[in-house]
Amino acid sequence: MVILNISLLVNLKAVELGIVIVLLFLIKKFVSKELLDDAENWNDNNSTITEEMIAEAITMSGISMSADGDFTVYYDDGDIFSGHSIVVTGNMGKGLFEANME
Repeated sequence: MVILNISLLVNLKAVELGIVIVLLFLIKKFVSKELLDDAENWNDNNSTITEEMIAEAITMSGISMSADGDFTVYYDDGDIFSGHSIVVTGNMGKGLFEANME
């Protein structure tokens, strides 16, 4: 398993970097959609939580990838889930599998 070092992004060409940015944006949208109901259940102040609020609050903390294309993306929750981590799993050829909080 390889942990992606963010400094490796410096060596990417503009097109490659653009693809990475789009993929990370799509993963954030996936997380927001998958965990919206959970976020509403964790909401103590009864205010409305939207997918956009989740996407803005979470920050990527790491990525791991195996040689067969499986990957895991880790996010800090931005206190939406009281400090729990968010873990997204997927495969480069098969897409995103699930998003969970730990």
